[in-house]
Amino acid sequence: MEEIVNIQSINPITFELQTYSPEDTSLITSNDISTQFSPETDYLEYFIYDLNQNILIENVTGYPNFTLLDNQVTIDPETDLKSFGFTEGQYNTVYNFLRRRAASSALDRYYIDQISSDRTEIRLNTTTIPNSEVVASVSLFSQEIQNSQGGYLDFYLDFGNNQLIIANNILLDNSNPNDPTVLIKLYEPLPSEFNIKSECWVVEQIAESVAYNISITPVFNIEDDNIPLKGPNYNLSISGQLNNSTQYANLSSLTVTTSATGSGSLRYQLNSLLAENNIELNIDYSSYNNFIHFSSAQTRLENFYYKLALIEQYTYSASLSTNTTTNYYVSSSNVIYQAKINEIITNFDGYEYYLYYESGSTAWPKTNSTPPYTNASTTNPSTGYTWFVSQSAVAELYDSQNNNALINAIPSYLREDPNNSQF
Repeated sequence: MEEIVNIQSINPITFELQTYSPEDTSLITSNDISTQFSPETDYLEYFIYDLNQNILIENVTGYPNFTLLDNQVTIDPETDLKSFGFTEGQYNTVYNFLRRRAASSALDRYYIDQISSDRTEIRLNTTTIPNSEVVASVSLFSQEIQNSQGGYLDFYLDFGNNQLIIANNILLDNSNPNDPTVLIKLYEPLPSEFNIKSECWVVEQIAESVAYNISITPVFNIEDDNIPLKGPNYNLSISGQLNNSTQYANLSSLTVTTSATGSGSLRYQLNSLLAENNIELNIDYSSYNNFIHFSSAQTRLENFYYKLALIEQYTYSASLSTNTTTNYYVSSSNVIYQAKINEIITNFDGYEYYLYYESGSTAWPKTNSTPPYTNASTTNPSTGYTWFVSQSAVAELYDSQNNNALINAIPSYLREDPNNSQF
């Protein structure tokens, strides 16, 4: 799979918690200082953001995926992003180039012990950094700040999550040799999200942060692996043999009604199929075990018998209305009856459709042997009615032996109570 990768440099200030104000920036003298990157004290912080500036990946302990050659740090934004599994979409990445100061790090942190009333001065203490290291490192760093050449050295308190707070001065308070603390002067009041016990470490920025917007769009090469088939050979002489083509049909042959039950009209069957709005299940309706579980087989058979009788009645009434074609009201009655028939057949359930359109010992008896089948009349004592009586006995027996029937789920004390007879 190919992909389109677009990488653009963006302003890292967008992701910084705190920066110098424009007024102060104009007063600060900037100088280019050559800094030696030392892997022992210097490190990279790496962040992956989504487009809503939520951090997805954070590494503040020291991101290792860079190369150092002749004091040049080289990074690969695309490779870094993909190494965390982000191979599709749009993301922002940020790199901070920092130096650990005051013997602290993301693993060895200070915590805020005191905050001044204006929140511009704080006292740091620690339980993880040895006292001797605190004294030595803070004293050395304080001297470097005071003796910095060509400008004043500022630094940051790193609270993680790319939250760097600008600090302007540092002082060691060794009044208690057993518990030395560190005093910090901040550039601006400490943000409200940081309070007593908030943890941080002291860092110096050795190079400007960089940020990138990376967009990765996969390109799918669609290959046609289908096997083409040849078209039908209409020149084969197979007329009269099995599997030959079906007979052509027109509107007249689809709409003609060939029986008193209306079952000869293919139009109704087509409408019933088109009315299906869900997946047709492949159910064998020749056995009640396949589809009768909580309902009653006898009731469903009786419902079909009632609908078939209605269809016979409507079909007969429609045939009478076609005798006088010049009468508007008579022809309108024909349309009404045809609509009633179509409504009944269209709303057949699967079992009723099987009884009406299929042929077999468990379907309603047919008077012909080839489709479209013609259903026997419900009033014919030798075919339709006889089959209905026989199949009703089969359905009644099935219901009596159906352990899943809803009636069997009713407790016996409710069934045997005469007050519940209607229920």
